[in-house]
Amino acid sequence: MKYFKRITLINIFCVLIYTVPLCAQERIRKEITITGTLNDSLINEIKGTPIIQAWTGEDYLTYTSGHPVTFKANSFTLKINPTSDFMYFRFQFGLNDLLYQNYLIKPGDSIAFKLHNSAINYDSNSSLFNCQFEMQKVIQTMNKLNRNFSLIKQQESYNNKIDSILLIHGKQLDATTVNLIRTNFRSKIISSICQISRSALYALANKTDKLLIDTNNSNINDFCNHARYANFKPDDFIIRNSAHYVDSFYNIEILKMLLQMGIYENKDRTDYGNKKFKFIHDSILKNYSGLLKDKLLTMFYLESFRMSPKAIDYLNANISSIHDSKCIQMLKALQSSKSSGNPAFAFDLASDNGKRYTLNDLKGKVIVATFYSTGCSPCKALHAFLKDWKKPLHNNPNIAFVNISIDAYRQKWIDDLRLNIYTSPNEINLWLGESSIRHPIFKFYNYNGGVPEMLLIDKQGNIISSSPVRPIDQQTLVNFDALIRKYL
Repeated sequence: MKYFKRITLINIFCVLIYTVPLCAQERIRKEITITGTLNDSLINEIKGTPIIQAWTGEDYLTYTSGHPVTFKANSFTLKINPTSDFMYFRFQFGLNDLLYQNYLIKPGDSIAFKLHNSAINYDSNSSLFNCQFEMQKVIQTMNKLNRNFSLIKQQESYNNKIDSILLIHGKQLDATTVNLIRTNFRSKIISSICQISRSALYALANKTDKLLIDTNNSNINDFCNHARYANFKPDDFIIRNSAHYVDSFYNIEILKMLLQMGIYENKDRTDYGNKKFKFIHDSILKNYSGLLKDKLLTMFYLESFRMSPKAIDYLNANISSIHDSKCIQMLKALQSSKSSGNPAFAFDLASDNGKRYTLNDLKGKVIVATFYSTGCSPCKALHAFLKDWKKPLHNNPNIAFVNISIDAYRQKWIDDLRLNIYTSPNEINLWLGESSIRHPIFKFYNYNGGVPEMLLIDKQGNIISSSPVRPIDQQTLVNFDALIRKYL
């Protein structure tokens, strides 16, 4: 018995030795301080509650969280308790476009901004922000990319510009931070080229010049293959802490899919969403492994769930192949929020007429909800496409059409309701409040902040689908209509 007690005490002592330093390490991370001063005209432009977002490289889901900013005499001070040695922040209110971008910041950093119209003056205790700020200016010039010239050479040219800035500002930074910044911005260059190349595919959709199309496609394909393998770094630190590395591969896979499936050609569109989903899904499983595969597959599920009605089947079949604990946690939450039959989020939201609506108020009806924002072109297009389909259903007592605005500014929402370009009369109009996409309903359904999003709830208050395939043509509308009528 004494021997057992001695062993037990030794074990407890060992646990304390190895866990206390780790806990202390969490406690000794210094606060991050961000301060700012705005002139009167900029203060007057801010609508709703101004937000500064802060997150780690791994926080896909908490990207929609944020820190409210309170102004006193045109100035603010925000203190952030870092949860990692490498954090990111960005402004989420109407300032200079450069501040909408993601910036790496470390515990103990202090940054002060003075903003006057479009001018930005900043003062930091290190060159970390200065370095990224100059790099972001380079990224903004990428709208001048020449799609008729080698995309690989242009990528290398922009990489060289990033490296030149690092030579100037990186001398005061440690090697790990420099490597992370370089990876972030090289990844942003890849994603920017992917997005511009997608626009090029759109632009050539109706062209008949086969040589032009073949040359463009060959250029894009060479870039994708080069970017996919030249950018690959089997480095878990980079994969976990970069805000853009995994995203760059996701953009490459989307571009490869658009290119190889001939998406803009007149081909059979039967089951097209599922074919797109399967193409990207299979490509990730084939071309990636380890932590990068886990992160990439998780991002794909989070971003592309509504692409295919079979997405939940793919997730259920492949979640056991994921090994990273955070990815597993996110995907299990996604499973729960997307699985038909699970209880829906018990919302309680204000309407435009002053009445509040809860989930219980609408039980007994099939709820067809759309999350949207004013100024959102896809939201406007979705409403226009569904308007005629909705008309005969407006008088059906078994269905309720609910429009949920994510606008942070209430008066803007109210004013735009009168235009009937996002909603129709005889529908229920609800507002998430100033919290916008930080509202718990967004995290509950694992929405990534983009709109429109659609949500279908049955008469008992259970989920039919929290990411149905968006009806964009006659075939998807037929499927959408059949799904709803099944529950009426």
